Amino acid sequence: MKNFIKNFQTLLMKIILITRPWSFFMTVASVTLGAVYAYYENNIFNVIIYLITIIGAIALHAFTNVINDYFDTLYGVDKPSSPTTRYRLHPIISKLFKPRQVIKISFMYLFIATIMGIILYLWERPLVLILGILGALISFEYTGPPLKYKYKGLGELMVFIMWGPMMFSGSYYAQTKLLTLDSLIVSFPIGLLVASVLLIDGIRDYDYDKAVGIKTLPIIIGKNRALKLYFLLIILPYILVIILALINIIGITSLIVLLTIPQSIKLLKNFLKYVPDTAAPQTAQFTLLFGITYIIGIVLS
Repeated sequence: MKNFIKNFQTLLMKIILITRPWSFFMTVASVTLGAVYAYYENNIFNVIIYLITIIGAIALHAFTNVINDYFDTLYGVDKPSSPTTRYRLHPIISKLFKPRQVIKISFMYLFIATIMGIILYLWERPLVLILGILGALISFEYTGPPLKYKYKGLGELMVFIMWGPMMFSGSYYAQTKLLTLDSLIVSFPIGLLVASVLLIDGIRDYDYDKAVGIKTLPIIIGKNRALKLYFLLIILPYILVIILALINIIGITSLIVLLTIPQSIKLLKNFLKYVPDTAAPQTAQFTLLFGITYIIGIVLS
């Protein structure tokens, strides 16, 4: 019995680790922001709906990460020599699971996300299920056939849409049964920062991706332009928050995000010199910090 429990715990840990759990904080930030903004605008917050939404969103994010590792390996992009294997466990390259097992695990996470979507659908929130289905398609097509839009330089745009307007507005709608233009705009800062995580990943992998023949955004526009775009994606959220606060779409206390400026400057300075293997996790950590202060600012409003 003890061996069974130990083996089960080991298997469960592997299943969790291959999802890149450090990246889930971005999903938590986006969903929480949507729910908090629903409270800010409408004085509505249902804890149970929030928890169902966040479980579904994290499960969908896990599906995204795992299925894309499968396709990257299938197409020969992810290899033992690829940069991504130097800072994290890869489900196939690290020999944790066989390719067929990776597919099964990814669809297990998709099943969990679907169940959460069905629950919200039955709770008279049909748009959440529709957004979830659309999100699953976007996630699959990131590297999956036939679109494989990551290899066409569209990854950052689709990530912005999914982790910005779609996830934020989906969370807002789950609470209020409403969609508003304001909630759409308020999602932009976090969407831009999540897109920056993918962009710096592509900048880090520039030479490798070019060698294996895929066309990410940095390869299409050039490494220097991509780095300038990354800087813009880090700076623009601050400008947007200031504008949104000045026109009363969010409260003036949301300007608390400006306290994270020293961290952003440090990040930009470091990457100006050298883009390390851990550039994406570092950017994700900064995104989480920005997201937390953004949430606190709206709550204080």
